[in-house]
Amino acid sequence: DGTATVTQDIVVTVNGTNDAPVLANNTITIDEGATLAITADNISATDVESDALTFTVSDVIGGQFESTTDAGTAITSFTAANIAASTVQFVHDGNEAAPSFKTVASDATLNSGAAASATVAFTNVNDAPEFNVVSGTALADLSETQEEVFDFSTHVTDAENNTVSYSAS
Repeated sequence: DGTATVTQDIVVTVNGTNDAPVLANNTITIDEGATLAITADNISATDVESDALTFTVSDVIGGQFESTTDAGTAITSFTAANIAASTVQFVHDGNEAAPSFKTVASDATLNSGAAASATVAFTNVNDAPEFNVVSGTALADLSETQEEVFDFSTHVTDAENNTVSYSAS
């Protein structure tokens, strides 16, 4: 007759899917020859499911990532937990060029996509010029009374190619 109401409980199950992590930070600021402790401000990602994240670095030029527990040995992957525990560092090779690398985040099932190039802020350090002694032509090879023309310019190098000035005493 249209006046009766029937109530029925319905159970709806929503099965979520694993979403890929999203790389949030991928940047370092480092001086020539320096070592940088990697923090979440440098490398981090977000993951909707809050899965444990692993970072893989590739195409690393001008230095290397290392574990502080095995300094001197290059690593190419580390976890967010390693970063939180302050056991990941980047060591610049001391060269004049800025380092570069690419990063991917993974939740063990999906990754953040193609490796992303890091943003690097790099500061050169002014290295002292080097005096290269050539055997048989060094000033130390001359006696006090011996005269010799000595061309310093062929024996001094400066990594930054700055003008080098000379003095003798």
